[in-house]
Amino acid sequence: MSIDIACFTDLDDVEADAGGALDREHQPSQYDRISWFRLILEHCPFSGTPLVVRARSGGGDTAWLFLIRDGKKAIQFAMWFTSDFSVVTSKDAAAAPLVEAIAWHLARDRSLALITLEPLREETAGLIETAFAKAGWRTRRETNGANWSVSTEGLDWNGYWAGRSSRLRETVRRRSRKLTARILTAFDPDAWAAYDRVHAESWKPKHGSQFLRLLAMQESPVGNVRIGIAELDGRPVGFEFCLIEDGVITSHETVYSEDAKNHSPGVFISAELIRHAITYWEKQVTGTVGRVLSVVPERDTIYLTVLGLAALAIATSIV
Repeated sequence: MSIDIACFTDLDDVEADAGGALDREHQPSQYDRISWFRLILEHCPFSGTPLVVRARSGGGDTAWLFLIRDGKKAIQFAMWFTSDFSVVTSKDAAAAPLVEAIAWHLARDRSLALITLEPLREETAGLIETAFAKAGWRTRRETNGANWSVSTEGLDWNGYWAGRSSRLRETVRRRSRKLTARILTAFDPDAWAAYDRVHAESWKPKHGSQFLRLLAMQESPVGNVRIGIAELDGRPVGFEFCLIEDGVITSHETVYSEDAKNHSPGVFISAELIRHAITYWEKQVTGTVGRVLSVVPERDTIYLTVLGLAALAIATSIV
């Protein structure tokens, strides 16, 4: 099979070459869209420059590997809000031969000695590992995190909540009784001002606020935004920002005011957002390591899955 390879350092060139294949209409995951990579490039400083390797078969199947290159090393074109990095493919593309062609091209080019990619789902790690090994690269995989899971088949919110640990339920009942929740389904400047205030009062270092704000503004017109605010005596003390994609809700940020932590506003607002998800039958609630993952493939069923998050280091064996 004839496969054409091209390398790009400019996202405008990547987008022009893709011809719409990296737009929302063709990429169901936000992490695979050209708009996501543009946000990262513009608002998340990093050491290095973009390197996007594209493989395209004669039949039009296409794969892209988005990297950030710094000398002879490269990492994933991603940032801390990317919870699932992958090789991007066109719809229904046979990915394996395309990724292998990318691996062979990078091996022959000899300009890279080490590529480190994370976070990867098991199937993505396996795909990349196999393809690069065939092209002569040495690979090493580590698992450095996981998302937790529980099944809540056939349960409404009350049934779901009854299945959580008594410690968690008691924490929310006892500590959060003075809290109230607001759930928003669109970007709101006042709500985002509340996020900035809560973040400033939290333990978290300052990062990502402008990125998340622009992401929320970008996704709000298509109905993808979910925001939860926990208030104590009318004052915002907890904030969570989520996006929904095809019924999958991903939690990108949860913060709470340190002086209100005895009320557990972070746990409280996460529970309220999950309550909202179950009530309105969104399909999935996901988050980063340690957060709850709830999957709702049908209106009356919620499944929570455990996913390992892999880190893959690929070193050239060609001196």
